[in-house]
Formats: sequence, structure tokens, C-alpha cells
Amino acid sequence: MVRDSDATSADQVTRHVVGQVINAIAARDWNSLAATVAPDVIYWRPGTHDRIDGAAAYVAEWQRFVDSTSALDYRPHTVLVQGETAMVEATAEGRYASGEPLFFSMVTVMRIANGRLAEEREYIVPR
Repeated sequence: MVRDSDATSADQVTRHVVGQVINAIAARDWNSLAATVAPDVIYWRPGTHDRIDGAAAYVAEWQRFVDSTSALDYRPHTVLVQGETAMVEATAEGRYASGEPLFFSMVTVMRIANGRLAEEREYIVPR
């Protein structure tokens, strides 16, 4: 049986970790990002063959993506948290380093375990 106080505590931890992940990526602070993810984190995009396993590969993937842009504005619009799971609806706009425009809408589902990001599923739709 889950008590309300337990759910509230888990919600707070999840919200905090999700915020840390988003802020670390936005700040390009790869050491902080590495500290927020579990060593065996799984990052994948359902419907594709894109899957990243492990903290080092996760950080490298985000660094690669951010480095491929000359401008990136990530805007979370909705964040829903229930226990150790969060859903973030967001848009990303900017330019790739080549000058090509970047426009995405996305929904990301994150699972937090032991105060770290354990799994991230990202559904991306180019706009």
C-alpha cells in the first residue's frame, strides 16, 4: 500500500531529477549530466533503432546532439509526474551548425530509480 506522503516524496525526487537533467543539457554541463543518470541508464526512441546504453554513452549522445547545433531553444510545456515516472511534452527550435533550421515537438517519458535517471524514452516529431 502506498501512502500519500510516500507518493509525494517520490514525486518530488522525480521532479528534481528531471529538472537536473534538463538544466544540465541546457547548460552543456556534461559532468552534472553524468551525475544525474544511473550507470546503466537506457535511452531509446521507440519506432527507431536508436538506443543508447550506459551513462557515458548517454552523455556523449547529448553532447554530440548539442554540439551539432549553433542555436538550441528547448521549451518544456507540460511536465506530469507520478511517483518515479515523468512525462515531459516539449518543443525544440534552433539551427544546426550547418544553418539548417531545427524544429521538433516531443514527448519524453523518464523513469527515475534511486534518485537518478534510469530510463528515457523519447518520441520525436519533426515540425
